[in-house]
Amino acid sequence: MTQQTHHFDIINVTQGEQDWLDWRRQGITATDAVVIAGESPYKSKWQLWAEKTGYASAPDISRNPNVKRGNALEASIRAEWENQTGAMMLPVCVQSKKSPILRASLDGINDDNHPVEIKAPSRQVWAEIVAKKEQSEAYRMYWVQMQFQMLCVLAPKGTLVFGKEDDDGSIKLKSFEIQRDAAFAKQLLRDVATFWKQVQTQSAPDKDPVLDHYIPEGEDAEQWRQAAAYYRTYQKEIDDMKARIKHLQEQQKPLADTMLGLLGDEFKSGEFAGVLVTQYEQEGSVNYRKIVEDQLDLDTQALDAYRKSSSMRHRITVTEEAPRHINDEKVVEQSNRPTRVINDAFF
Repeated sequence: MTQQTHHFDIINVTQGEQDWLDWRRQGITATDAVVIAGESPYKSKWQLWAEKTGYASAPDISRNPNVKRGNALEASIRAEWENQTGAMMLPVCVQSKKSPILRASLDGINDDNHPVEIKAPSRQVWAEIVAKKEQSEAYRMYWVQMQFQMLCVLAPKGTLVFGKEDDDGSIKLKSFEIQRDAAFAKQLLRDVATFWKQVQTQSAPDKDPVLDHYIPEGEDAEQWRQAAAYYRTYQKEIDDMKARIKHLQEQQKPLADTMLGLLGDEFKSGEFAGVLVTQYEQEGSVNYRKIVEDQLDLDTQALDAYRKSSSMRHRITVTEEAPRHINDEKVVEQSNRPTRVINDAFF
């Protein structure tokens, strides 16, 4: 079902459901526009093209902490914005009448048909937005998204709302009123048209060496395939060996405990039967983060207040010989006496 307005149609789809996904795939969305404009740090034009043409599947981002946070806080941020402004905004999916491939899932649209975009950034990004405002990376990326939304509904301006939940559950807002940039919008329309033609003609845009994977073709693909086959085989052996090493190290632990027990607390080292055991005290590490938080400038002695407790460590070295510098024949004979080891006991 489609509801018509003067400049755009309201599309009756449920965000997150299959009908919504199908509708988005058949056009260009505000999120896509950020990619096409080259402002996305996460996705390239080639990746977007591959998803639109079915060459590749879009990654599942439902478990992404940023996505989960946005979903959890969107309603609260919307309610707080409405409370502070006295305006109502209705979440809605829209499609341009003039260019039907232009589509947007608006977090809200007010009575004047001005789009409102809601974002719930991480604490780090929030701090950057508060400090740098329009110069922050997040603002620039979502500014492009807002310009596209204004194109869809032919609005002269829109509002970008960042929201943050405090520890007490209250919502803080940082809002920006964004004016439509006619020159940018014109260029964005050209870029969207070029990209959409690439989708329709199955003509892939150039890959981004930073964001895209290299996929070999022809003879390169055969060389890669053979190298990968051998590499996987060797990696399987390495993994098996690592598991074997881990198992043997676990078998060594009680044996080390036996020798350390015989060494006791008085002696710092012992050597016999081809094994050297050394135990030593390791100084605890300093919690420098706590020092920074407390804004302190400490000397070496004062650092001890921020140092963790020391711990006893030991080192065991296989020497494969009698105790060094010991000439007593009885000791040498006992040390070198062979011991029968049952290998099967370790498997």
